[in-house]
Amino acid sequence: MSEGDRVGITPKSWSAETGVAAHHGVLHLGKRWYVVSAELDDRGHAEGVRLDGPYPDHASAEALEPEIRVAYTKIVTVSTDKLLELNEMRTGVGAHWPFLSDSERTIQKELDIQEYTDPMHNPMIPHTFVLEPGLVVYSVYNGYWYWGRPGPEDLRHDLREVTKKIRTDWDLDKPELREAWARGDKKSFWPYGKSLKEVFAKSA
Repeated sequence: MSEGDRVGITPKSWSAETGVAAHHGVLHLGKRWYVVSAELDDRGHAEGVRLDGPYPDHASAEALEPEIRVAYTKIVTVSTDKLLELNEMRTGVGAHWPFLSDSERTIQKELDIQEYTDPMHNPMIPHTFVLEPGLVVYSVYNGYWYWGRPGPEDLRHDLREVTKKIRTDWDLDKPELREAWARGDKKSFWPYGKSLKEVFAKSA
């Protein structure tokens, strides 16, 4: 492993049940995440260490991507890594969506999300934003802690609610929609007065 790879353990929880302190954390090795569990004795030495993984940091998005692609929804990843590192990360997790490099930390500064506990690498605090059309923020997940990151069900729920808001034909059982369709008024139905050529050109 090169010196440029990030290595560290982020503690998740501490407990002292039955006199034994339990440590749970996430071990970050380069671009991979491992779940670490251990018991600590009274001298603070770890026993029974277990390492589960690796888990790609973008596993949730990767698992949901096939559904996202057919739902006229897009994903983008922004990182402070340089292009070569970013491409390696994209390839490593098997992602097919755009990965954008913000090595100048423009977004980090504008959103004030510097991970100041890591001054050597100066990354962004991991965040996931679910956006409505027009880049309107619907929900924000702070992923500094592992459980702060959205899972597939979190994203599915948020994207369902956003789609309900923006799709006038979400509920085809509405009488007014049935009446509009019957009289040939289709502007409230997908593709909302646009040609398929326009729709697919915009989504390309």
